[in-house]
Amino acid sequence: MRAGSISNLGSTATNKAFKMYKRFYFVDWVVLNQHRTEILEKVAIVADGQRVGRPNWLFKADLTEGLNKLSHSVLRARPWFESGSWGGQWMKDHLNGLNNKEVNYAWSFELITPENGVVLESDGNLLEISFDLLMTIEYKAILGKHADQFGSYFPIRFDFLDTFKGGNLSIQCHPSKSYIREKFGETITQDETYYILDCEPGAKVYLGFQEDIEPQEFRKALETSQLKKQEILVEKYVRSFPSRKHELFLIPNGTVHSSGVNNMVLEISATPYIFTFKMYDWLALDLNGQPRPINIEHAFNNLKFERKGEQVPKELIAKQVLFDRGLIGKYCICQRIRNIFTMFTV
Repeated sequence: MRAGSISNLGSTATNKAFKMYKRFYFVDWVVLNQHRTEILEKVAIVADGQRVGRPNWLFKADLTEGLNKLSHSVLRARPWFESGSWGGQWMKDHLNGLNNKEVNYAWSFELITPENGVVLESDGNLLEISFDLLMTIEYKAILGKHADQFGSYFPIRFDFLDTFKGGNLSIQCHPSKSYIREKFGETITQDETYYILDCEPGAKVYLGFQEDIEPQEFRKALETSQLKKQEILVEKYVRSFPSRKHELFLIPNGTVHSSGVNNMVLEISATPYIFTFKMYDWLALDLNGQPRPINIEHAFNNLKFERKGEQVPKELIAKQVLFDRGLIGKYCICQRIRNIFTMFTV
């Protein structure tokens, strides 16, 4: 797409990559996945044509058998890495095999269902299928008791956010369940957590509002900033907290938040994929020198201004608690962990 060698479904024109991407994501992808599901019973051969001139293939019956075995075992999707305006250097310094000539790495998408693949190998030959094809065929084995609720939709995402020697993420929030259902037709929304894997001294996470927040004053400051390209004193409106290794920040939908510079974050969240409403982007430009989209209207239709002041650290920053010692204590801790992850599947 970025090379301009392909076009959108039903079109012979090649547009700017960003517009093509949005159309691929919200139109082409949906239509083609549905079409694939409808014809899957008739498919005899599955091919991987991403290596130009060297396609690999196998019989669909063999693929189905392999995926059935895989879905009852431990598997990992193939991650993919992406640079960004705020991206950092931690992954380049710590992960082997990455292209160190890349300007930075903002994300490592470990598992976002439609964007990751599963790579199969036989005698040195590689064949990749999309993770959502695995879900289409084996969602019952993958999701277990939650299969009836979500079907072939895998509801959790895992990704790394790297801001080491980079920049701040945008000040943002995610839509409520009712809003995303009404406006975008999605069934779940993005409730997420930031788990701090590593950080530099002085690193911050922005989370929740100041006690004296005035919503209209905040909105006016955001709109003026967008119009006149003026900086905002973010911490006049939004609280910040020191980052520490192994800190866990809880970010339910509607909560204003951002990861500051010099953090390495493991983000675990429920996911409808890319519904993030950015309010302020620190006047940063993307890697093509263009401002990123700002969605103040959508954000203010969803912001929970009651998440402010001392309520924020009390309710949205996880505390370590010793329940008990011995076997009963271990059961309680396991139950607590189970309850946290249940939050993302209801």
